[in-house]
Amino acid sequence: MSLIGFAQETHTVNGTSVTMEAEVEGPMSLYVSKENYTYRYFIAKGDTFYELVNTQDASGTYQFEYKAVLKEQTSDVELDVNIERTTLTITSLKKVVLAYNRQKDTSYVYENKHFQLGLNLGIMGGVSNNVFTSNPENVMAPQVIAELEAYNALNPASGHSAFLHLKQNFTADDFDYTATELSVNYRYKVVNKDAFKLYGQAKIFSFAYKSYTNYYVVDNAVESYEEDGLDVDIPVSFGFGADVKISNSLFLTFQYTDIVAVFYESNGEFPVDLNLGLKFKL
Repeated sequence: MSLIGFAQETHTVNGTSVTMEAEVEGPMSLYVSKENYTYRYFIAKGDTFYELVNTQDASGTYQFEYKAVLKEQTSDVELDVNIERTTLTITSLKKVVLAYNRQKDTSYVYENKHFQLGLNLGIMGGVSNNVFTSNPENVMAPQVIAELEAYNALNPASGHSAFLHLKQNFTADDFDYTATELSVNYRYKVVNKDAFKLYGQAKIFSFAYKSYTNYYVVDNAVESYEEDGLDVDIPVSFGFGADVKISNSLFLTFQYTDIVAVFYESNGEFPVDLNLGLKFKL
């Protein structure tokens, strides 16, 4: 008997109804029951279920019954996984079940029911006053950003995603500063509708090659010298953004980045880092 709802199934095992969730489905399936913070593991062939247990005897010695069950139920194939090294965990049991299914059916393809990689590609242009640099005249300089966002396509409603930013800052009049930065970022969508998304985001880690000119006065004459180099930082800077749906695979995207940072020192000006562009669902 099977009742399906909210990705969980109720099966009768040894006369008892157990609510469980399928981790792997195939010639041999792996199920996990998570009731009252207790995990129970089952394998199934057809309609026959076997619980995987590891009990202790009176002296406290583990009996490893689950290994005997796995050996018996996989004995009809040449398994390339050592069951003796298998632990009673989802990850370890999944290796055995997947190895069995691939031996049993050479055309078998595992369908991950919990995660499927989704990707978005964004291209933006904007301006910034680079408040985390020395910018005495508070000059606005142009910049472009390429973004690659990764999320769980099987659960887009979660709102969580990670993304890479490749940002190029350009020089402007009276502000001779350029930077090429690759950063690792986190995003959470506070509003996560199909047509509109509003999110906060944080820059966690960055690599940046920077080049700039410093000016100073010597004997009433302006002198300058250039500096450049690679910076590796953990800025933990914050911003926000929004996506507006244009079509099923295209969004108008706006981002206000680097508003405030934990480990960067601002030059005291009001932060401006505004970007507008398009985001494509890959």
